[in-house]
Amino acid sequence: MSSIIFLRGLTTYQDDNFRFGFLNFGPAHKHLEPKFQAKGMPLIAPPGIGHGEIGQQVETAYLYLLGLSRENKINGFVHLLGHSSGGVVARGLAHKLSQNPITNITVKSVVSIASPHHGSQLALAMLSTKLSLWKKLFFLGGYNLEKRKHHFTQWLPERITTFNANNPNVKNIAYGSITAGIKTWHLPLALRLMHIGNRLPGLWTDGIVELDSQAWGNVLGRYELDHGALLGMRTILWPPRYRRDQKTFENIVDKITLFMSEAELK
Repeated sequence: MSSIIFLRGLTTYQDDNFRFGFLNFGPAHKHLEPKFQAKGMPLIAPPGIGHGEIGQQVETAYLYLLGLSRENKINGFVHLLGHSSGGVVARGLAHKLSQNPITNITVKSVVSIASPHHGSQLALAMLSTKLSLWKKLFFLGGYNLEKRKHHFTQWLPERITTFNANNPNVKNIAYGSITAGIKTWHLPLALRLMHIGNRLPGLWTDGIVELDSQAWGNVLGRYELDHGALLGMRTILWPPRYRRDQKTFENIVDKITLFMSEAELK
């Protein structure tokens, strides 16, 4: 049976939950796991992903897979699925596995969801912002931006360009991406204010990663969802919009499943 290895995105906290300021949405994979399980594809989420240098995250994920393999908990085909920065980590992990194979597993695909494959303008803004009022608003929301700014450095466009050059696509692995973007004024309120506060209004973005940075390999679809809704999280209270977002989320899972199944036939 093939398995999906899920790599979560950037977190500046020391847990595996999806957070925005004081809002805690729980484990990043909690809505994805039952959807893929129902399709006969168990999803495994290595812990400790999302913080630290990209290379460190790749190593953490690699050692976790190595341990699962030695315990015979995974074997056969493996698909790497990454959300946000986790999609970049997934590409790094695929490259490492091509250089240091784990004998009883074979990576067949790498799929990213709204990942900053070409860097992040928001990261650049977060590092360069001098808006003291904006920093105070973050602090009131339970987030000390000054202490966490270093987490964004590696997502600057020039840093990601170097990473891409050192981690090219691997032959015989299918690469696909889910992209998402909506106008700033249609984002959930917190994300909308963050973009306006960082002087990034008007971008097509999911609220965290701009649309122009998300495509890698085969683009499996472009969706009008925000960063959390792409994981099935409820980020909008208005019921009609939430129901629409949930249907779109299910469509994304179907697209990813089909892409992975086709990759296994190649």
